[in-house]
Amino acid sequence: HPAHHPAFAVVGDRVVLHAGVVIGADGFGYVRDGASHHKFPQIGSVVIEDDVEIGANTCVDRGALGVTRIGRGTKLDNLVHVGHNCDIGERVVIAAQTGISGSVTIEDDVVIGGQVGFGDHIRVQSGAVIGSKAGILPGKIVRPSKMDDRSLFRFKPDYRQLPLDSVLDWSEWGGFASAAEMCNNNGACRKSDPGVMCPSYRATGDEQHLTRGRANTLRLALSGQLGPDALVSDEMRETMALCVSCKGCKRECPTGVDMAKMKVEFLYHYKKKHGLSLRDRLIAYLPRYAPYAARFASLLNLRNRVPALAALGEKLLGFSARRSLPEWASDYYRGSTDTGPMGGRNVVLLIDTFNRYFEPENAWAAERVLARAGYRVNTPEPAVGRPLCCGRTFLAAGLVEEAKAEARRMLDALAAAVAAGTPIIGLEPACLLTLRDEFPSLLPGDETRDLAARAMLFEEFVASERAAGRFDLKLAPMPGRTALLHGHCHQKAFNTAGAAADALRLIPELNVESFDSTCCGMAGSFGLEAEHFEVSLKIGELGVLPKMRAAAPDTLLAACGTSCRHQIADAAQRDARHIVRILDEASVGP
Repeated sequence: HPAHHPAFAVVGDRVVLHAGVVIGADGFGYVRDGASHHKFPQIGSVVIEDDVEIGANTCVDRGALGVTRIGRGTKLDNLVHVGHNCDIGERVVIAAQTGISGSVTIEDDVVIGGQVGFGDHIRVQSGAVIGSKAGILPGKIVRPSKMDDRSLFRFKPDYRQLPLDSVLDWSEWGGFASAAEMCNNNGACRKSDPGVMCPSYRATGDEQHLTRGRANTLRLALSGQLGPDALVSDEMRETMALCVSCKGCKRECPTGVDMAKMKVEFLYHYKKKHGLSLRDRLIAYLPRYAPYAARFASLLNLRNRVPALAALGEKLLGFSARRSLPEWASDYYRGSTDTGPMGGRNVVLLIDTFNRYFEPENAWAAERVLARAGYRVNTPEPAVGRPLCCGRTFLAAGLVEEAKAEARRMLDALAAAVAAGTPIIGLEPACLLTLRDEFPSLLPGDETRDLAARAMLFEEFVASERAAGRFDLKLAPMPGRTALLHGHCHQKAFNTAGAAADALRLIPELNVESFDSTCCGMAGSFGLEAEHFEVSLKIGELGVLPKMRAAAPDTLLAACGTSCRHQIADAAQRDARHIVRILDEASVGP
């Protein structure tokens, strides 16, 4: 109506617009109907919904008040003009002789006829079909670049990276700052659907505690835009504090932003300036004092039984009194030499600090299962001193040089096994996968690459051996039983969670279920820390804890991560076991 001046108009689904319509152009629109001409006031921002048919000689242009969108499945006939800043959806058919002006985005699977004229700044997404005579001038973007094409990133003219003596090898990215710049703000880390990334954001809803927020803050700090010493500031510490190092972003971010690795680099510089707390030292140096502490297991475990000791521990050390701490085992795992049948294939069973001193039953079960399956099991020990360690606890405290020392001991002790091509099998995902992920960044070179190629989780070894026609393990049926498996974040990041489920499926008549979820919330020592107790539980309640609580009482709950099992026991009051113990229970043999 001439008296109306709408600022926004919606053309609904499956509407036919006849020839000669002017939509959103400056001035008035006209509809020619035989001899009569009906004049309409200007329609500003127009949304044309899906499956609309637009006749010939129609003008679809930007109005004064907004941007036009043309929905999926719409058909544009000959001589239709599509104006500036129009977003053309998927599967739109654009006929010949249609004019497409500047700043238009044409989405996937659009069919573009011949003799179509393209203006400036046209972006045609992948999958579009373009006619042979379409008027695409030089300089137009016909196929979009990859999201991680760094040559197309845009920075202001005076942008520069500050020099930094990084402790990890960032050569693959061109430097630490360049790795932070890999975040292109696509926002995939803000998703709330299944998948791991990003646990802290899902729990808080705060951009600061998001992969993108952290990467942008690092980029600004590393380019001097947040002032001097921003990288080692308390504000940066707060930004990185809730990163649980799940490595979900390493796998799920479209540009592969590796925030877990960036946090290690940050912690190195921050702790170097500010020093370590007593709690930091207790966590970091656990592998070095564990052989001595285990002798006093009963005494140390009193902390979990005497509330006053838990309260004192929170006050002095910062471990939440509302949490139990891992229970020391007095009869800890001491290693094995040549267990299994003579002539069996040699394997190295690499037992981590946690399974050695807190859950040795997992190590013994792995030893029995491998021996029953026909393998000759050896547990490597260094020439002198304490057992081997991956250095994970040192990395969690930013003590990268100490982690390098542990990596060096590991490389020396396993050199012969690596050279012989012997499989190196681990039980704890966070520890074993350190050999594949962090070691090459700690000590880059052939040694770490060769070790990484031989290191595998127990479930990966089972999968590879089964594929080769080996791993002959006799298993008793479990009729009517169900196993519910929670995958560790690092298993998901390295795509090994499926292998863990397949290993359990070797048990006849056992129904194996797994589920998609984010982190359990414990994440090493994160959930033990008093200041992180609440957010740790909130992350767990996003998926893992409700699923475990809801399982039937006779369900076999499985989790390969020691932190995962601890969280499930503490917060869901259910007992989850490593998959190797379930296989051990079902296996037949001495």
